[in-house]
Amino acid sequence: MDHDRLEVANVVRHVAGLSHVGRYKTRAMARLIREKNPYAEIQTREERVSWDNVDEVLGIVRQSDIVVCATDNRPSRLII
Repeated sequence: MDHDRLEVANVVRHVAGLSHVGRYKTRAMARLIREKNPYAEIQTREERVSWDNVDEVLGIVRQSDIVVCATDNRPSRLII
C-alpha cells in the first residue's frame, strides 16, 4: 500500500529506476518482482496507510504470506 508515485528525487533510494518514474511505487515494485518470479501473486493498493483505514490494512496483513514494510513514517510502521 502506497499512494505515492515514483519521482526522480526518489530514484536514488528506491529499487525502481528512472524507467518507472511517474508510476505508483507499488506497481513499479510489483513489476520488478514479477521479472524475477512471474508466478508471484502480488496485491497492491494505491492508498495511504493511516489510522483511518487501520482495519483494512490489518486485514490485508493478516491474509498475506509476506509483507514488505518500507514506509518512511512512524505511524504507518506502527499500523503495519
